[in-house]
Amino acid sequence: MKQTIRAFSLGLLTAAIIIGVTYWIESPAANSSTSATSTEDSIEAIQKEGYFVYQENKNLEIEKLEGQLTNLQTQQDNQESDETQQQEVITTNVSIESGMTLQEIADVLVDNGIINDGEAFITYVEDNDLSTSIQIGEFTLSNQMKISDIAKLITN
Repeated sequence: MKQTIRAFSLGLLTAAIIIGVTYWIESPAANSSTSATSTEDSIEAIQKEGYFVYQENKNLEIEKLEGQLTNLQTQQDNQESDETQQQEVITTNVSIESGMTLQEIADVLVDNGIINDGEAFITYVEDNDLSTSIQIGEFTLSNQMKISDIAKLITN
């Protein structure tokens, strides 16, 4: 038994020495090939593969761009509110008569300037199964109303 353990341990020692020598000989060749590429080349290669390389000095640029984005969003909101204020409020009485189709009702709403898109109105009414609930009568409608509000008003 003693000889078997000694032979086994001698085999392990020999294998470890062979692996160590091989690693020691091959290691400098592998290190020299990887150290030849610069950091910029490595970053470029990584970015070409679709990855993002975070650089600490980019924080200032990111903050500047976020500030510009906030300014642009504020300007856009101001322009939208100005356009809304400039839009003339139109209020009119719309008469829905017996036998009118949904297309005819949408055309009346477009003609009176209440809505811009008759197809959107028709789609909304059909998607919400309101086409059979449209009431006959006169309704006071405004161009500031949403399509959903108009549909609720004429179907109640």
